[in-house]
Amino acid sequence: MFRFRPLIVLVLLIGAARGIAQGNDPDEPPLVGQPEDFNGAVGGSFQVSMRARPTELEVGEPLTLTIRINAVGTWKTPPRRPRIANLKAFKERFQIERIDKKKFDQPNRTPDRQTWEFDYQLRPLSESVKSVPSVPFVYYKPSNNSVVPGRYERTLADGIPLTVKPRVEKPAIPVAPIQAPAAVFQIAQGPSVLRHQSIARQPSAPMFAMLLLLPPAVCLGIVAFWRRLYPDAARRVRIRQSQAARHALHALQALGPVSLDQRAYRVAHIAAGYLQQRLGMPGVEPTPAEVALFLRQRAGAPDALAGKAAEFFRACDAARFAPASSTGADELAATAKGLILSLETESWSAQAS
Repeated sequence: MFRFRPLIVLVLLIGAARGIAQGNDPDEPPLVGQPEDFNGAVGGSFQVSMRARPTELEVGEPLTLTIRINAVGTWKTPPRRPRIANLKAFKERFQIERIDKKKFDQPNRTPDRQTWEFDYQLRPLSESVKSVPSVPFVYYKPSNNSVVPGRYERTLADGIPLTVKPRVEKPAIPVAPIQAPAAVFQIAQGPSVLRHQSIARQPSAPMFAMLLLLPPAVCLGIVAFWRRLYPDAARRVRIRQSQAARHALHALQALGPVSLDQRAYRVAHIAAGYLQQRLGMPGVEPTPAEVALFLRQRAGAPDALAGKAAEFFRACDAARFAPASSTGADELAATAKGLILSLETESWSAQAS
């Protein structure tokens, strides 16, 4: 029994030395004896597999290689991207697309917490490439015993058969010849090449006249169109005055069957409205005297016409407030129409408007 004591002491000393080298952390991969292709994965066990698409392609065409790393059981540190560009078998067979340094160690996909997938873009260099080579994967497996150190484990992803065909050059798309006169393809020579030719020509007499008269005609058309859409104040007054007579005559024609006093009120109201729109007479219900005074002094109407208008409004007041009046409703409407027509046809009305 005592003969084994030196061996036990030696093992303990070696374990203690490795513990000191690892910083007393049994899960930390030691630097002493670390393989060059170690990619940082720490855990109980890892499995590696690969897939490629497509597996049949021409020389120079790209294929996507996906390396899948799956952790079996618990793990402490996830794996980094395998550096296949450092493998001689890959460098001799493929052109490997470079990956951004910021995204190099980030997996393309992580389906779950136990799986990491890394994608690569490869282009076969010749039709002699028959497969994607195997990829070694080295990880560190910690020990369950604090005295006995962990160890580096190596596993291998199986290669993938490929069918690489020679590159087929695609025929160029034929271009149709240019259809043009033969003179277009002739190269000019001699002094005529340097001769300056003026391209501008003087316009003919009809063209010059059209260019001279077209701008004023367009401007006059624009002014006429603008005045039609937006008539000035004087034209608006004339339009309103010409419409006043038509509206008044139409309103008198449309009087319905009502009582005598109501009909007399409406007739007087229509006549007063006509005078307001046509001549600008103030007041809603003017008295006969106010009507006569306005027509004589303000509108310049003859005395006979002003007296006729005053007599009409007196007849309307009598029909409204004196039931025994002999003037009928139809007679009042006819008198109003005659008064409006007289005011429109008299020569003074043109001057007043």
